[in-house]
Amino acid sequence: MAAELLKRARAAATTHGFAGLDTAIVALARAHQLRLGPARTTIDGDEALSVRELEVLRLVVSGKSNPDIAETLFISRRTAAAHVSNILRKLDATSRVEAVSEAHRRAIV
Repeated sequence: MAAELLKRARAAATTHGFAGLDTAIVALARAHQLRLGPARTTIDGDEALSVRELEVLRLVVSGKSNPDIAETLFISRRTAAAHVSNILRKLDATSRVEAVSEAHRRAIV
């Protein structure tokens, strides 16, 4: 039950961009040996996604375009495109569809 509450709190922190709160939740879970599931893409030595990239990835999974992502996160279209490019590179994907598939395979989203 505690792990589930922390998972929900962590999801909310990540969704709203509270990286410090996310870090505190992870530390609390570790201190009590609770598994929250994968939060980063460090499977098989891959480069980790940032908290913001995870937010962007969730929006990509939901079918949002770069302009939609920019509007949702109050960032420029260029910044949204840069985040998507970083996600594709870090997930070793050549398209948004492939990135979504890889995110599901790794249980990131």
